[in-house]
Amino acid sequence: MAALRDLLRPWRQPRTWWALTHLLLWGPASTVTFVVIFTLLVTSVALLITFPLAIPVMWALFVAARILGTVERSRYEALLGERIADPVPPLQRPSWWG
Repeated sequence: MAALRDLLRPWRQPRTWWALTHLLLWGPASTVTFVVIFTLLVTSVALLITFPLAIPVMWALFVAARILGTVERSRYEALLGERIADPVPPLQRPSWWG
């Protein structure tokens, strides 16, 4: 009986269920990320012929990548308890010319 209890011990811990939730959310989250980034990337490359039209799409690509990266880091922290630091340092002088 003790061997069975030891075998099932991980399933009684909350960390196991949070990790399983993280694993199950990985598929939908990665699908959404791929679709958004790939669509914006292909559109910006296709619009390179008319460069002024490609600039806003490229800007949207970078903004979407930044937002999706923040969402992924917050998902890791919320479900796994692992804090991943932001790879982009904050601006020293937050202004348009800084």
